[in-house]
Amino acid sequence: MENPFNITKANDYSDLDIANYWVDFFGDSQKIKPNSQMPILIKGSKGSGKTHLLKYFSYELQKIKSGGNLENILKQDKYIGVFYRCSGLNSDRFKGKGISDEDWTLIFSYYLELWFAQKLISILIDFEIKSDIQKVVANKIILLFDKYDNLNAQNLDELLKILINLQKNLDYEIKNIGFNRNEKPKFELLLNTGTLIYGIPKIINNCIPQFKDIFFLYIIDEFENITLDQQRIFNSLYRERDFPGSFRIGGRLYAFKTFETLGSNEENIKDSEYEIVILDEDRRDNEDKYSEFIIEICTKKLENNSFGEFTNERFISYFEKFEEKIFLSKLNEKGDKSKDSHIKKLIAKLQLLKLTQDEIDTIIFNISFKDHKLIEKAKYLNFYREWKKGKNLLSSSHEIKTAAENYVKEINLKTNSIAKIIEYYKFDLLDQLARESSSQIESYVDIYKYIKMSAGSPRNFLNIIKISYDNEYQKNHLIPFTDDNVITLDSQLGAIKKVTEWFLDTNRIPFRIEGEFYSTDLVNKIGNYLREIRFSNTPPECSINLFSIDSNFISKYSIAFTYLLNYSYLIKSGDRRGNNEDKKEMTFYINGTIAPYYELSINKRGVIKIGNDILNSFIIKDDTVVNKKLKNYNAPFREIPNLIDFNSND
Repeated sequence: MENPFNITKANDYSDLDIANYWVDFFGDSQKIKPNSQMPILIKGSKGSGKTHLLKYFSYELQKIKSGGNLENILKQDKYIGVFYRCSGLNSDRFKGKGISDEDWTLIFSYYLELWFAQKLISILIDFEIKSDIQKVVANKIILLFDKYDNLNAQNLDELLKILINLQKNLDYEIKNIGFNRNEKPKFELLLNTGTLIYGIPKIINNCIPQFKDIFFLYIIDEFENITLDQQRIFNSLYRERDFPGSFRIGGRLYAFKTFETLGSNEENIKDSEYEIVILDEDRRDNEDKYSEFIIEICTKKLENNSFGEFTNERFISYFEKFEEKIFLSKLNEKGDKSKDSHIKKLIAKLQLLKLTQDEIDTIIFNISFKDHKLIEKAKYLNFYREWKKGKNLLSSSHEIKTAAENYVKEINLKTNSIAKIIEYYKFDLLDQLARESSSQIESYVDIYKYIKMSAGSPRNFLNIIKISYDNEYQKNHLIPFTDDNVITLDSQLGAIKKVTEWFLDTNRIPFRIEGEFYSTDLVNKIGNYLREIRFSNTPPECSINLFSIDSNFISKYSIAFTYLLNYSYLIKSGDRRGNNEDKKEMTFYINGTIAPYYELSINKRGVIKIGNDILNSFIIKDDTVVNKKLKNYNAPFREIPNLIDFNSND
């Protein structure tokens, strides 16, 4: 069987695929409001589902959903969706070549009028309008042109041919600019901006009875693929919207280069001239609904690819789950390869102090727990915390030994220090154990963690499922989702690694902060820094990923942070006040899709503040400040001469 998750891009789907795989997320139809005249901009990261969503409201999908009964579209939908991808415009043609930007703007605007008119007339032809009405409509549309002496159409088919020829002539002139050096291009612009786009729907409403109350929705996708000047044309069109037409415009988070309009350059204002929907944010804000949504997409893919009937529960059951006991058992089986690396490191640190060998041996004995590595790691974290506080190390080790014994016996668990550490730091400790034994971090393996990793972008999730399927088939020659063929941990871990690499490879940001230091270099530095803190002796927070940055630093490098947010390397979590009430900080986390690359947690608890001194040291590539800061998280915590009092009973 072919991998049902092979196609993850809506651009590669047929119209029928889009209809078959459609899942409504928390009222998507209410967000698009296809019958509303208020323009709506739909923003989202790569793979967030913009194209799938926008295409679903197109006339092509309306035909499929109506079962080919076009009259039902008019009666039930009460709108016609005219869909187009900006990438198809080949917008680079409309610039340079000795023609001014102002003239190119007029030419591009005229080109849009002809193109949208063709789409509208093609749709209208589908409805088999009576011939006498066709003639009336065709003639009224021709009268919209500034010059129409040579334009004559008896029906919609003839009108369509006229529009096609006008566009072909325009294409010819554009293509041959620069080749016919002795001749000026013969551009004859017969329309003003919006003449056909809003004029044709009015004529249709007035002249064709069954279209009397029908709304016309222009659905534009991949807005990032046109220039700033070209976007001004669309901004003017939706600002001057005229019933019965309006726009839905979709693009990446960085798609909207300007909100200025033509002529006066007046800016469109949110909630006045347009509304905005940010798909990723919407999904992250509704995590439970998003989980149901994305798993239902998967079950539909399986059902539409002959895998039988699937419930959400059945789908999840085909993924091997991370089991703490099995993981710890694997570590024990590794034997000497991973044996006691943290013990050896602690002994080396203790030898820096004025402790006798007997005292060191006693400490190691007290905080070891060889029968259960997780409890032992919790004891070590507890011990390092006491060390950092300046407590007597020998006494602390005895107390920790007792706490661990009580934990095993389930005595006073509410106040037990080991119980608290395991409750809050369990997955951090398990990940430390995996790291110390050179094992993969298996705790990432979980369907619901993949959903968190996706950060509101379904394609990130679907890519993990797709590659997991391929890995399982290639390694074990079994077809997942059939019989009892589950997808193993190894196949899932391999998929996580590949998807992380895919994200980093396909989201390259060219912007330099300073010299050869790029925006992505800053993410790398932050990710590596947080990893060092997470796997330090005394991490300040569990589930490290959230971090805050002084808003002044962000302002200084605002373009870099805009890129990082628009390309979804960083995701903004909110604002907060620093210790100084006058200082505002912004909180971010690294996109969950690449969190495993830095071995960071998918969950988010607490916030690590990254000071300006640290951030500046990243940019100038000087690790002195960073290394000094990291010493605060690792024993011996202070300069060795100051540690001589650690043996006292004070």
